[in-house]
Amino acid sequence: METMADLIRARREAMALSQDQAVARAGGLISNASWRALESGRQDRRWTHRTLLGVCRALGWVDSGVDDLRAGREPALADQLVVDGGIVKRGDLRMTLTRGGKPVDDAVLEQLIDIAAVVLRNQPSE
Repeated sequence: METMADLIRARREAMALSQDQAVARAGGLISNASWRALESGRQDRRWTHRTLLGVCRALGWVDSGVDDLRAGREPALADQLVVDGGIVKRGDLRMTLTRGGKPVDDAVLEQLIDIAAVVLRNQPSE
């Protein structure tokens, strides 16, 4: 099983981001020192929800990915949703989901994606 540090480092490197760039993308939710400590695997303190939320946002993961990180699972990407082994892009969802004949707005779409990610994560595997 991969550690939280492994998952974070691998995703940051896949995005070709330096640690400083990743921290900048987190919008002030995590410091440079905390990012370095997270990637080094330091477990000397319990990482706050706020800190891990910053990591998820910096690395393009869904906000609900905090729970996945704590469990050593890679969070879903914020711009896609995996359904039955297939990937559904956010743009496809936006065009499919309507309310009163109009596409749902971004805030509703974000909530639906987060809810769907939790539901799918809790489904028993076959």
